[in-house]
Amino acid sequence: MQENADGIDLTKYFRTIWNSKYDFTREKELYKNLKGIVTTPAECLHFTRELVKCIGIYKVLIDPTNETHFKDKQIEKHIENLKLLNASTYYPIVIAMANSSYEEAEIKKVVEAIESFIVRNCVIAGKVANRYEILFAKLAKKISDKRMSFNEIAQELKNDMLSDEEFKNHFMVCSIKSASVAKFILRKINDFQQREMIVHPSNMKIHLEHIMPKKSGNWKVHEDIHNKYLHRIGNLTLLADEYNKSIKNKEFHEKKKVYKKSKIEMTKKLVSYNEWTSTRIDERQKELYDVAKQVWKKFI
Repeated sequence: MQENADGIDLTKYFRTIWNSKYDFTREKELYKNLKGIVTTPAECLHFTRELVKCIGIYKVLIDPTNETHFKDKQIEKHIENLKLLNASTYYPIVIAMANSSYEEAEIKKVVEAIESFIVRNCVIAGKVANRYEILFAKLAKKISDKRMSFNEIAQELKNDMLSDEEFKNHFMVCSIKSASVAKFILRKINDFQQREMIVHPSNMKIHLEHIMPKKSGNWKVHEDIHNKYLHRIGNLTLLADEYNKSIKNKEFHEKKKVYKKSKIEMTKKLVSYNEWTSTRIDERQKELYDVAKQVWKKFI
């Protein structure tokens, strides 16, 4: 197992396996609890076999871009998305499902549901992901104890997931300062709208554009409005090959010349605006929400 682990933190790995089938434990209590359950040579052998069996799945969870395990690559794509969003507390759920011989189609639906959960609750509403660690571990234990259907698993998640109305209220005032997270949110929204031209998934190949720029310069905008709206989702868009550093602080009518050349639909749409104000940002944020609620929908 250590040879296959390639230097991963084994204590964190042991804890993930533990939380996938036993009562939730913190790291400091892990080995004490382990000694209470694994008390015979046979139990020790069984537990170590589980550790060997699950190491491949765990490696994909912590490094989906360099490791592979599932035949359905969409599962690893959702795991990659969750990695970008700094989500890891859901790991026990995937381990529990794999150990309970769930079909990959079922695992994919659950991982997709978890992505919606994390985007709604953590990215948009700003709730700390760690607060759901116990929820996910309890759900993993239920899956290990008794096989659950997707609808049963989804219902458990749904109980703690933001409603559409709550999601809308948070989305309408949401600012995202992390460039990688902002690109992910905008890319998924654009790809849902413009399915014939998917934006390149690599964050290195697309650029985040602040329509009202970071340095207000010649923009006639009050400092309070600039600070409040700069990182709002409605003030952000994507640029690809047409990206030009020289336009980043230009006035809106100059920026529109570059937006017009864009192959990215959400950016090209900006040409229809005559001016860029806080009111326009609010309007665009509402338009983006109308798509976002379909991309990261409540699952049942």
